Order: sequence, then C-alpha cells, then structure tokens
Amino acid sequence: MRSLPIRVRLTLWYFAMFASAAALLCLASLWMLKRSVDAAENHELQERADDARMVLSHEDPGMSPQQIHDEFASIYDFKDDGKYLQVRDESGNWLYRSKRMMAENPALPAPGLLPKTGVITEFHQGTHVVRTLSYPIAARGNHYSVQTGIAMNKPLALLASFRTDLLLLTPLAILLAAAGGHFMSRKALSPVAALLKRAASMIAI
Repeated sequence: MRSLPIRVRLTLWYFAMFASAAALLCLASLWMLKRSVDAAENHELQERADDARMVLSHEDPGMSPQQIHDEFASIYDFKDDGKYLQVRDESGNWLYRSKRMMAENPALPAPGLLPKTGVITEFHQGTHVVRTLSYPIAARGNHYSVQTGIAMNKPLALLASFRTDLLLLTPLAILLAAAGGHFMSRKALSPVAALLKRAASMIAI
C-alpha cells in the first residue's frame, strides 16, 4: 500500500469507507425490515390467541368439551375452515381443531408445560410456511392450551424481494463509493497540488 501514489491510497481509503457505510446501511435496513415483519406477524398470532381466550371466557364453566367444541365450530368453521387453530384443555381434551391443523397434526403441549409468553414454532404444509404460537390460557378458573398459526409466504416473499433489490443495488453502491473516493481524494490533495504548482512557478522564475 505504501508503494502506491498518495492519491491512489486516499482513493482506496475513501472507497473502503463509503463501501463499508453502504454495506452497513443495507444490512441494517434488512434487519429492521425483518424485525418489523416478525413483530407484526407475532402480534397477529397473539391477537388470535386472545380471540380464543375471549371465547373461552364467555363459556359456561359447566359446559362439556363437546359443547365448547360446537361453540368454537360455530364461530371458526366459517372463517376459512378455522385456518390454523387448535385448542385443548388441561385434561387433554380437544376443544377445537381446524382442518389444516388436523392435517398437519402439530404437537400442542398441556398448558402447564407452556411458558407464559408462549412458544413460537414453524412448519411447512405444502407450499406454505406456517408460523405458530402455542400459548397457555386461563379462563373462568380453567386452563387451556391454544395454538394459532399464520401463513408466512407473503412476508417471506417481501423479505426475499427486498434482499434481491439490495443485491441489484450493490454494484451501483460500489460505483458511487469509487466515484466518491476519487472525488474526495482529489479534493483532499488539491491544496497540495496548488502549493506544488506555485513552488514550480517560483523555481522557474
């Protein structure tokens, strides 16, 4: 590096600085987008679990598991076959299982085995990537496990598209970094060039 002209060295240093800043900005943008998407999807899962809690909170404590199942079915069977939802009580009785959950049959621990914040997992069902929240619920003195799910295809497609756009913009960022490095090196050395020119004119006199 020391054998290179000072202008080339300055250009390389400025290029490395601008390129590093651009790379950090791209990575930070991708991380922030992924974090926002995850937060939004997890919030949606929590809201769906809270909806199931509301249903259980309004049920008569003396209702049988079959009666509770019928109540859930009357509400959720008309919502795209319940999508991804299953509920069990602490005795292991299934109170509701949507068709998609029955087809996949993911494990749902008893409420006493689930942490208070729930457990996030994912599974593949056909072409769908499904994120689930297994969550413990207490309602009217009883304890339940609820598992809600949401298809992640659209959020994952959004992240993939954003990554592709970043990769396409990378060559442009490198060119801009190179141009910026060259410009900054010329600007930094312009006083030196002016002094050398003045000294040369004085020697010529």
